[in-house]
Amino acid sequence: MAERNDTVPAVGDAPEAVAAEASNSSSGKAFLLILLPALLIGLGGGAWFAFSSYLTVARAATAIGVGIEEEEPEADKPIEYGFFTEMQNLIINPADSEGRRFLMVNIGLETSKEKTLEELAAKDIVIRDIILKLLGQRTAADLATIEKRAEIKEDLIDAVNSIMNEGKVDRLYFTQYVLQ
Repeated sequence: MAERNDTVPAVGDAPEAVAAEASNSSSGKAFLLILLPALLIGLGGGAWFAFSSYLTVARAATAIGVGIEEEEPEADKPIEYGFFTEMQNLIINPADSEGRRFLMVNIGLETSKEKTLEELAAKDIVIRDIILKLLGQRTAADLATIEKRAEIKEDLIDAVNSIMNEGKVDRLYFTQYVLQ
């Protein structure tokens, strides 16, 4: 077993012995100053290589259909439209206007079945009456508020669908909306 030298050099000792001992500790520090950056660079390079390899493998797996498939977000899917009809020149006096204000509106109705268009055409007078009645119950302030239009559309769709037998109205569009 190696023997440990715990002696402190005396004041009168030779300067060569003190210099040799100091050079041993400074060479250890120099060794650490060289080794530590080399290790860090090596680890960083390895991490970069592993990550870039993972990306390459993930892209290749996705290209051949392996792995998790991502669904398209709802906003990116194309909207499938059906069949349309339009009711034009509907003029309504809002509930609180006392005849001084009016709403002129054209309404587009969309359905997924062509046969439903025939029923909408056959019930045109009844549908116009329902729409005029519902819009005439709204105040001018409700009809002027853009945020309320989605609610108004839903109410109109529900009312029209309540008299339909062959199909239903899927969407309703305001193709003209003038409030005076």
